[in-house]
Amino acid sequence: MLIVFIQSILIVHSCSIQNCEFCSPNFHETCLNCNLGYTRDLDIGCKASQSSELSLYRIENCLELQNSTCIQCQEGYKLINGYCEPICSSSNCSCFYPNTCFHQSRSISCDSTACAYCDDNFQNCVSCKDGLGLDEQNSCVKCSNIECLKCSVNFTQCQECTIKTYLDDFNCFYCDSIFCSYCDEKSKRCNYCEEGLDLDLNGFCCHPSCLTCSKDNWNCSSCNEGYYLNNLCYNCVSNCKHCTNNTLCNECYDGYELINNNECVGKICHTKKCSSCPNSINNCLKCFEGYFLDSQNHCCDSNCKTCNEDSSFCISCNNGMYLDGLKCMNCTDGCLSCNNLADCILCADGYLLYSGICKKINPEESPFKLPAIISIVIIFVIGTFIMLIWFHIENRQMKMQIKHEAIKQKHELSIENNQSIEPMDLFHKVNLDSDHLAPNFSDSKRSSHDKNYIKNLKSDTVPQSATILVSPLTPPLSSKIDDELQSSNLNYLEHQDSLPKIFKPVYENSEDISIQNFGFVVQTIQLDIENAYNEIKVCYICQKEFDKNSDIRALPCGHPYHGKCIYNAMIIENKKQCLCCFKTYT
Repeated sequence: MLIVFIQSILIVHSCSIQNCEFCSPNFHETCLNCNLGYTRDLDIGCKASQSSELSLYRIENCLELQNSTCIQCQEGYKLINGYCEPICSSSNCSCFYPNTCFHQSRSISCDSTACAYCDDNFQNCVSCKDGLGLDEQNSCVKCSNIECLKCSVNFTQCQECTIKTYLDDFNCFYCDSIFCSYCDEKSKRCNYCEEGLDLDLNGFCCHPSCLTCSKDNWNCSSCNEGYYLNNLCYNCVSNCKHCTNNTLCNECYDGYELINNNECVGKICHTKKCSSCPNSINNCLKCFEGYFLDSQNHCCDSNCKTCNEDSSFCISCNNGMYLDGLKCMNCTDGCLSCNNLADCILCADGYLLYSGICKKINPEESPFKLPAIISIVIIFVIGTFIMLIWFHIENRQMKMQIKHEAIKQKHELSIENNQSIEPMDLFHKVNLDSDHLAPNFSDSKRSSHDKNYIKNLKSDTVPQSATILVSPLTPPLSSKIDDELQSSNLNYLEHQDSLPKIFKPVYENSEDISIQNFGFVVQTIQLDIENAYNEIKVCYICQKEFDKNSDIRALPCGHPYHGKCIYNAMIIENKKQCLCCFKTYT
């Protein structure tokens, strides 16, 4: 139907005969029906009618008229598009009367308003005005394409098209959509649609509610999320992602759950900063923007490696960052791992670690500089190793000397008191949980023994890894010995069974966890059958499971850790708070 309509428009507008309503589609110089008040004429095409009878609907040479359209023509005429055309026996001529060719030229002079340029004799038109073009008889007729603006030389060859179409091979073509108001001739894509329409993803002009539509129809073919299709796109119920109509929701947006197939209500996830927990309120699948899901199902800040369950504060950081309070901060340039901003541990390629800072290696520097530095480092490491061996040997000698002095004192004491005593160690290991009473010596003898003990026991004779021996006749270790003990580089993992056992009363009121009271405050615990303590299965520091590790310890707050991890944190790194609940112990 649309094609027939366009063809009829083309036929009407291709007629150049003045006062002609409809020209022959085969011969444009033949008028089939003139305007009201005019009649067909062989010479000029249409002339003023002499008849006094005027009809609003009149089609010449028609026998039967219906709704302003001829349905039957007179004899010798054929019906074409509702009008009557003379029948021609020859296809090479134009007929004004049935089977009668005429060869008369139309009296359209070169100075006609349709002609733009005439020939030298002013007899023929060589170029028509805009919208018109020359036909086979050198007459100016409408361009054959209704979207053509200029076809001055040939009415079938367009030279310029309307802005809603583009020119290709002398023809005007529509852009991706027939509702385009401006078409880019180079890209052949629509840039702007008619008022009230929008471009879709395919470049078609659609109703604003559409996601996509067809080329020849601005009704929707698909909709955005939250809309349903019914020629146009209409809103689903609030917070509904996909629906069949406005009464049947199929799926809600993240963070909402479907009730009664037509209501999306907010779902509250237990994990903080969690935006989606479709399977369980305790099982987060997606965090809000700017947060990510760690291995413990917590929504953490983007810089964290792991974070606390009840907040987004970091517990550990990604490579290239360090923990500063509760946030992860970037290490310095070129540093891959650091304890703080001024203490880098590992540098990237092209950097050299120097006093905790990564310095970029200048390729223009002497090639012998880097090998020299490496040689110095190797010598330093070897020297340190030799010193450690020497300290170990000295340590053993000290231990033997202390033991010898103790036996000697015991022997001298037995002679002085003139008593027969069974051989025994003068010193005993003291347990934190045990109370020891001194033997029933007299005050004078006790004083004599204390002086001898203090005289013979010196802080610089106590080996770093030896078990501290405490006399049951003397009070707890002096502050000097205690300071020396704190300054020694004991390794908890290697010597946990030989940690100093100090009298409980000395540290029972202390708020600080130290190397002396570590075994008492941070006690070893037993895991349940699921290898958990207080339902916790993973160390907060190293993020590894406890499994069947025998050295699992808990802080007074009840949070468990690997013994190695909490020792390094509390003693070596001197942290003052639980890394889980942030309770301080200072």
